[in-house]
Amino acid sequence: MFNYLLNQSGAISLFDLDAPTLVDGWWTLLIGDRNSGKTHLIGDFLREESKYGPVVYINCKGEGGADVLKGMGLGKVYYRIETFADFMELVNMFQGKGIRAAGVDSLPILSELVASSVIGTGSRMPEASFGKENEKNEWTPYHFKTFRALKLLRTIAPLGMVSASADVSVSNVARTAAGAPKKFGGKVTPNVPGKQAFDSVGYFDMAGYMYAENDTGKVERYLDFSTHQHVVTRQRLPKEITKELAIPRDIGGW
Repeated sequence: MFNYLLNQSGAISLFDLDAPTLVDGWWTLLIGDRNSGKTHLIGDFLREESKYGPVVYINCKGEGGADVLKGMGLGKVYYRIETFADFMELVNMFQGKGIRAAGVDSLPILSELVASSVIGTGSRMPEASFGKENEKNEWTPYHFKTFRALKLLRTIAPLGMVSASADVSVSNVARTAAGAPKKFGGKVTPNVPGKQAFDSVGYFDMAGYMYAENDTGKVERYLDFSTHQHVVTRQRLPKEITKELAIPRDIGGW
């Protein structure tokens, strides 16, 4: 799939460049419902990239992706994190070690770990209260720290893939002709709270919606990077991809 994307877009092949040359790298966000094949594609991605250098798989507490990756011949690439401190420890450990590619399950759980580190618990949402005697705003440090974490992911390896369960969010970023906020209808986004639902996509080179269909009694999976009115996607390519990509049932999707 990776070579297909590059060939379709007219972009230079990243395989023709040494890893240190990749200033920004190439990180992909997979947004989709449960059982859409996100973790399997991450495993396929790591299996392919392991031909060119070391790979790592970071599993956040609460995700069961390790079972999906069994049998792919990846070897000892599994790292589990249960706190944001664990995440920072891995970042420091991997930086400068020549890691070729990294896979992460998942963005929503990583965001939850950040929340726990900011407000002391992952069992509630951040709070904000203004104009009161004990005014506070937990959202600002929470968002800041989450977006910092996404930036730090890119320092681990030049290539990466992150999963995110899907949710429906509403944005009021758009403006009417008079300049007043205009609310969109629901858009499919990563299942993270507040502004992260839309803004987190901007920290990736590619963000696509992954889904499965079973109309003929045979499950078919697809990854769609194309621009949609009701789905948040992203492409950093010279030529836009305008159709969904079929994902093989076994290996070879990447």
